Amino acid sequence: MPSGSIHSRVTVVIALSALAGSMFGTDLDEATFVAGVLTGLIISPDMDTIAETGQYSMRLIRKVPGVGGPLAKIWQIFWTPYSLIPHRSPLSHTPVFSTALRVIYMLLPWSWYIPAYWNRITHSGVISLFIWFLGLCVSDMAHIYLDNDKSSKEQV
Repeated sequence: MPSGSIHSRVTVVIALSALAGSMFGTDLDEATFVAGVLTGLIISPDMDTIAETGQYSMRLIRKVPGVGGPLAKIWQIFWTPYSLIPHRSPLSHTPVFSTALRVIYMLLPWSWYIPAYWNRITHSGVISLFIWFLGLCVSDMAHIYLDNDKSSKEQV
């Protein structure tokens, strides 16, 4: 099973590859896709382990100058109920489905606000959200592949 840093390196390589492939594009869709991939650094399929480990996203959040420590603690508390899901279960490690589940979980605190805001989202906004979600799905699929790949070692 690869470490969190291996998962993060693969995520960054995917993001850089997507960015390099779209370097000459003028559309923001490529940047939105890359943002979705990079979101996988802090919202990974391993969010179900955040209560019991020094999960990699926590280390990234702690690096935020000035507020990193308290922000990481809030992040851990927020994801602790999600950690009731058994690690590597179909709820946390199924492509697309588990990604959608984590996005829905993240949106729960905002559920009182979303219906009022939804009417203001344009068609292009919905497409951008979908492209961001696809980027996050690609990041998750790479993570899940690495977890399930019998030949993957700690060094990539």
